[in-house]
Amino acid sequence: MQSLIHFFVAGGWVMYPLALLSLAAVAVIIERLVRYRTLANTSPDLVEDVIRLSTAGDVDRALSVAREGKGPVATVLTEILSNRHMGVEDVERHVQEVGEPYFIELEHRLPLLDTGATISPLLGLLGTL
Repeated sequence: MQSLIHFFVAGGWVMYPLALLSLAAVAVIIERLVRYRTLANTSPDLVEDVIRLSTAGDVDRALSVAREGKGPVATVLTEILSNRHMGVEDVERHVQEVGEPYFIELEHRLPLLDTGATISPLLGLLGTL
């Protein structure tokens, strides 16, 4: 532990921003993992149930099952089944519109990781000078 502290102090003032960037990166990674896990586990077996009901011809029941589900998969399936009478291009546009908020939520705080990954090597090089 003493060698780690000595290494940190020997690095000079550049080590403080690097340590802050590292802590911020770990915090963002943990937060994103938790959020991704909650979005992924909202509707288990939903896709299989909807496909099974749709192929059996019970599209109305498949739509109600999709509406009961939670998360992005349920929202997209509901949009597809609700607009099944439209053309493929129109359904794709509707799916993109309902999926956009989920994409934004999935990308939340990722620019912080990108910025840290860009700045950290430059700070390291600055510390060697």
